[in-house]
Amino acid sequence: MNLEFYAPLRLSLAGGGTDLPECYLKSGAHLLAVSLKLKVKVSVGTDIKHDSTQLNDLFKKEHPNFNVNIKSEVSPGAGLGGSGAVAVALVAASNFLKKGKIETPLDIGLKAYKWEREILNQPVGFQDQLASAVGGCVEMVANSNGEISVKKRNDLLDGLAYLFEHNFVLVETGIRRNASKILKSLGASYVDGTDDSRPASVEEVEKAILLKDGEMFGDILRRHWAAKCKRLPEATTDTIDTIIQTAIEKGASGAKAIGAGAGGFVLISGKSETRTQVINALKKLEFKIVETTVSTEGVNKVKEFKLK
Repeated sequence: MNLEFYAPLRLSLAGGGTDLPECYLKSGAHLLAVSLKLKVKVSVGTDIKHDSTQLNDLFKKEHPNFNVNIKSEVSPGAGLGGSGAVAVALVAASNFLKKGKIETPLDIGLKAYKWEREILNQPVGFQDQLASAVGGCVEMVANSNGEISVKKRNDLLDGLAYLFEHNFVLVETGIRRNASKILKSLGASYVDGTDDSRPASVEEVEKAILLKDGEMFGDILRRHWAAKCKRLPEATTDTIDTIIQTAIEKGASGAKAIGAGAGGFVLISGKSETRTQVINALKKLEFKIVETTVSTEGVNKVKEFKLK
């Protein structure tokens, strides 16, 4: 038997980094993220070749007769929550094989977070797994007692779709990196209290989304990125600086690297009338622009398949 499971990648919108236990167990967390129409496909089966990775091998330990193969529309290390999406798809596959159903998205996301954080000892937070499992626009809250809850924000989907079409520019840096080192440094900064800078708040981001105001959103990105680089200087690189500087020169209001930083993708936002100039300038520098939008779906089992 061979099965396919899909899980979306995500774009962090507010509160990024505070989903690390070093932060939320100290002062709580409030985050907003949206899943994208960029997905990972996880195939599990008895007659496919096994790709050996920590997550895949953990799945195989629970299901020794099944191998795992991963395909993604974006390569690993992109800052779009790829490892979290893979973990989500693998947990969904494991639940399906054990119980004949996928179970609730929240349970899948929390278990995927446990797989990465507690079992594999990766310095990750819970945002990627929950956003991928639930799908759509997801508001997440964590209390200092460790309790985590999610809320679907369907009221923000229309505004986000508009911004993706008219204001946002998602540019690939060409850099791929392992985020573990950066996440460890970020977690340590919360523990030792060396900096009190905080990421963009959910309240200010949702206001910009509801108003469909790309200029306001860009200003939030600019301030968020300045705070991130103050807390974690290694989050930026010369390439990221070039992308952001070029975008600002062409009229964008602001930009930031997605995820932990130091590579992957940069999100740019500004007035709709400046979007084309920004895109053309970055293309001249041979950067790839990725056109995508909101996905309303979370993790799902697609079909059984047979090898040809």
